[in-house]
Amino acid sequence: MTFDADNRARLEEHAAAASELIKQGEYRTAIEHLTLVLQEAPNDTKALWELAMAYTNLDRNHAALAVLKRLSGLISSSGELCTAIGCVLIRLARFQEAKVYLLRAYAADHDNALILRNLGHAYQGLGEVCSAEQALLAAHELDPDDNRTVHALAQFYMRKRDTRMAEHWVKLLLSRSAPIALARDAEKWLLRIQSGWA
Repeated sequence: MTFDADNRARLEEHAAAASELIKQGEYRTAIEHLTLVLQEAPNDTKALWELAMAYTNLDRNHAALAVLKRLSGLISSSGELCTAIGCVLIRLARFQEAKVYLLRAYAADHDNALILRNLGHAYQGLGEVCSAEQALLAAHELDPDDNRTVHALAQFYMRKRDTRMAEHWVKLLLSRSAPIALARDAEKWLLRIQSGWA
């Protein structure tokens, strides 16, 4: 489909507005603009990617997955796309499928802490405890400043009821300027450890 200059300018305005709204966290309004773009240009890969990210941030995971799968039919599967699909599948508790996508992403990018952290989550969901631990520790080694990985390690050892390791990662998280939600989890976990896991 071809567009005249006015239509093209209008689409570019909607696309630019959507990108700015996503930066500001205004995902619902961004979706309105992206929907208008995709009505006229249904294979616009940037708009599809941003739509998937907006749905993900709103926890509309089924919608995000549908858009990402549509996108995967239009472009070659990159590590970034496989990671995004894997993350959404984890949110949907479809851990085996998530593992497949994340392993594809890892094959393309061995030095990506985000991929390894999410692989750790997938392995945990599958009960593959040793693999989960290895993936999470490797993610921390690659990016020791990532609070989400420290949080994931604290959570992992809390679930294992490994007091020494759980306390180590919880205290590390509390020593940092972690996001409020992560810090609250850590405070709650430390109280549990110190009260004898009551």
